[in-house]
Amino acid sequence: LSNGMREEFEIAVSKGVIPIPLGFTGSMAEELWNEVINDFGKYYPSKVIALKNEISSLGDKSKSEADHLKTLEQILKNI
Repeated sequence: LSNGMREEFEIAVSKGVIPIPLGFTGSMAEELWNEVINDFGKYYPSKVIALKNEISSLGDKSKSEADHLKTLEQILKNI
């Protein structure tokens, strides 16, 4: 697991950045994705809390890269 990725995640969150961890890639990204999903309100302000289903789907390893790209585009449009 990459401690550097965790450090960058924590720095970004401390500066108010909304994280979008790609859990389907595994390793630290999956660990961070789990943290975000399990405490969603901490990372996502109420105006974008409706994105939980889309963020949740980023942990689905059975989806294609194209499907994940479409999900990411949708999330970015809504943030």
